[in-house]
Amino acid sequence: MLIIACFTIVLLLLAGVAGADLGAITWSGGSLRVMDGHPTVSLFAEQLILEPQDQTTFITALMSFRNTGEACEVEMGFPTISYGGPGYHFVRNFVVDVDGQILPTEKHEAPLTVGGREVPAKWELLSVPFAAGQERLMRVRYDEFRLYGGATPVRVPYVLATGGSWLGPIEDLQLEVRLGDRLNFHDLRLRGDEAELPWAWDDATLTWRVSDFDGQPEVLWFEAGLGPKSVTRSDGIRASGDKGKVRWRRGLMFVEVDFLCDVLHATKQSARGTMARLTKQGQKVRAEGWLLPVGEAPKVPPLYVDPRPALAAFGGSIEVTTDENGDAMVTVTTAPASAEAAQATALFAGQTLEYRLRCLEALHLKWPELLKPVCEELLERPGDKVAVKAWSVAYLAQGAQPAEARALYEQVSRRGGAWQELIEAALQTRSDEVLHGATLVLREGDREAARDLMIARISECDDWRQAKPRGRNCGLALKLMEAPGSEAALTDTIRALGVQQHSEDALIALGYLGDDAAIPFLTEIALAADTGRSRDMNCAAAEGLAYLGTRAGLAACADVSRRSADEEVRSRALRGMEMAMGTKYYRAHYLPEAAPEWARTLTSAEATETCVPLLEELAASEDQHLVARANGILRKVRTEVAVGTP
Repeated sequence: MLIIACFTIVLLLLAGVAGADLGAITWSGGSLRVMDGHPTVSLFAEQLILEPQDQTTFITALMSFRNTGEACEVEMGFPTISYGGPGYHFVRNFVVDVDGQILPTEKHEAPLTVGGREVPAKWELLSVPFAAGQERLMRVRYDEFRLYGGATPVRVPYVLATGGSWLGPIEDLQLEVRLGDRLNFHDLRLRGDEAELPWAWDDATLTWRVSDFDGQPEVLWFEAGLGPKSVTRSDGIRASGDKGKVRWRRGLMFVEVDFLCDVLHATKQSARGTMARLTKQGQKVRAEGWLLPVGEAPKVPPLYVDPRPALAAFGGSIEVTTDENGDAMVTVTTAPASAEAAQATALFAGQTLEYRLRCLEALHLKWPELLKPVCEELLERPGDKVAVKAWSVAYLAQGAQPAEARALYEQVSRRGGAWQELIEAALQTRSDEVLHGATLVLREGDREAARDLMIARISECDDWRQAKPRGRNCGLALKLMEAPGSEAALTDTIRALGVQQHSEDALIALGYLGDDAAIPFLTEIALAADTGRSRDMNCAAAEGLAYLGTRAGLAACADVSRRSADEEVRSRALRGMEMAMGTKYYRAHYLPEAAPEWARTLTSAEATETCVPLLEELAASEDQHLVARANGILRKVRTEVAVGTP
């Protein structure tokens, strides 16, 4: 029981704020405590109502009290369990009324005992008069505000333990969770302490009811995910936040406007208040909706709009089904839905660059026979975006003779300064076709000048999370350009800059360059223990070894994971072996992708042949943590088919 009680306290602290029943309190030595049982006043009925919203849960507790003795003045207290330090308190708009009359309250801080342990709590204290034999109805209302609402799950704890401070059991206790638009929630759960509770479902209301409540469970928990249970896109793109992009209000579906533009390959021309104008290939659509609150931070709230006008104008569809539990599953048919739509978007210069590149990729995968004339037209156009031309070069240069390929490069390079635009296109792109095409063009110019400018601009981006992917692109571009002295240029840059973001990104580039000459340098930094080096540098160097993708580089990853005392450095080195073998591995949103197939030194099968003996050696070491990690990767290798690009 002690273990369960402790775990309950931990969950309360993690959950945020837990409200509670009004309790009968007494003072002892200046300290507040909850009574074991009031001598004459009973809480004979209670109705608890939770109304979850995007960011706030509205909570109402209706409590019926009865005084079985003489007239008296009863001290009561309503506690909320707080966490996160001073000032980090989330209960808002607290109001209590008795028989319809609002009563004043006083604030106080004192611990509350739940599950056998004391936890800090904030109290609203009030004094309530009772006549002899009088029954009184008390209503407590407050809001539980979640600072990071919108996408975070709803988790509402409510402490019933203080309800045991009254005379006798609660004769009738009822919980109602009123969800409003049911499709906004999935994976509903109701628990008492740590046990699942049986609940009934009626329309959009979840109910739980018990008679003669004896104090168990001490804490009720309602939990649910926000948004539909799943969002599946036909283009295969997956994002963890997609569930938060679809909402319902009064039974109507609304979609976050940027997400709607993304799946339809439309452009948000303007947005003001609750209205946005979307455009695609010159056609304009007005979309209206509502703004979702995003907390106290000065952020622009996301706009959710009615998707029907845009779907009708631009194609695509959004279908909604429900599973056996009533959870919504959304299927989005994304653009382009036809070859004609893909061609039109790819060729329309006013369309978003990302969407044009996606449509070129769609033509490549679905309608390859229609791609060549599109690429030829893009190359002939004066003044179009360099990244689109680079993609076209990459496609058209496949299998071309040197003279034919050079003619393609000259078409792109006619404008002065095009090589600098190509460098930026290569660094910032998320399309390996753009990277490949840009590199083919840069090979024909001054490779050393292109090399130096590319290294200098690795970290020049507004979002630091894009710096490592830029480092990846830099290393791959230098490798494909066969730029002379690239390994030395990157190494000298890192030595000159010392500990800073640019050095970390250059270490990533050094790894993707794939030059085994860098192994001693990367190993030295990965294992360095002197205080002059940042731990981030150790990790970046281990990642550099991981991204080499050569037999010697994989052996160095095993060596670093064996010799380093830093678990994170070990993890980065071992991840390189997982990437090379093509197994599934953890990849945070700011980590770069593995090298594309055309830039790899080893196939997945060759990397597996190299890594398995190394991992078996690590699994035989005396370091139990390393043994567990190595065995975990070996299990993946033996259960997954490691083929193709990871």
